[in-house]
Amino acid sequence: MRGMKKVAIIRRPGAASVIRQIRILEPAILSIDQRIEIEAFSEYSVVVWLPFDRFEEYRNRIQTLIDTHVS
Repeated sequence: MRGMKKVAIIRRPGAASVIRQIRILEPAILSIDQRIEIEAFSEYSVVVWLPFDRFEEYRNRIQTLIDTHVS
């Protein structure tokens, strides 16, 4: 994917999140930027393609979602 970087974002140990499946966050992740593409979900992580120009910012925002979301 041109101009994109693949990253796996994993819930940190001890995170406040109590969600059972990270997939529930899919709409929130995709709403950050229309260029974000989700490749895979697991129980504790998500693999996404993020644009180079905002990579760090978006990675941090998704990490915060994963670590703090309660459902």
